[in-house]
Amino acid sequence: MTMDTCAAKGHRAAAAAVLVLGVAGVLAGCSSGGGSGSSGSAPSTSARPSASASAPAQAAPAPVTSAPGVPDVTSTASARPVGNRPADPCSVLTDDQVTRALAASAPLRAEGASTEVAWGCTWGSRQSFVSIKELDATRFTAMTTDDRSASSPVPGAGDDAVLLKDKEDGRMPKVVFTVAGHHYSIEAVADRRELGAVNAAQEAAVEQQLAATAARALAG
Repeated sequence: MTMDTCAAKGHRAAAAAVLVLGVAGVLAGCSSGGGSGSSGSAPSTSARPSASASAPAQAAPAPVTSAPGVPDVTSTASARPVGNRPADPCSVLTDDQVTRALAASAPLRAEGASTEVAWGCTWGSRQSFVSIKELDATRFTAMTTDDRSASSPVPGAGDDAVLLKDKEDGRMPKVVFTVAGHHYSIEAVADRRELGAVNAAQEAAVEQQLAATAARALAG
């Protein structure tokens, strides 16, 4: 009886030891699993925004513009040539050339560069005047295609030089011509009081003579 009791106690002690060891293993496993769960709940590094995504977008480079005071080379290069045309329009003819051509009784004097057109000059006296001025392409075409005018070529006065005069009686003649791609007209009036055809032949002869002289000066 005593031996059976001792044996039973020994079995219970062994079972208790096994139970303690099992609980300890479970606790150890829980401790290890809890640590991995903690790290698993932390934000994944792959979910964090990349440095390139979070950096501000780089501003586009500013357009290049010309510095103040620097000429626009493109527009300068595209300007139409004027040959060797003098900057002063009154220098293409002298007072003496104009006076002698018109056979004027009083000297004709240059009145200075025109303020009404881009390039032009008038030589005048109380009785007579001669004028030269640049024409734009539209005006040049309108004058040379006007069916109210008669035209005849003028040799030696640049390109496309023609004498234009009223088709009916020849009044108000003028010569138009081209030098270095620019168009000009020259007009002579022998008597400011006479705007009819009385002096037209003389005026036309003067205009052709002075147009040839002016064309040479404009061409350089």
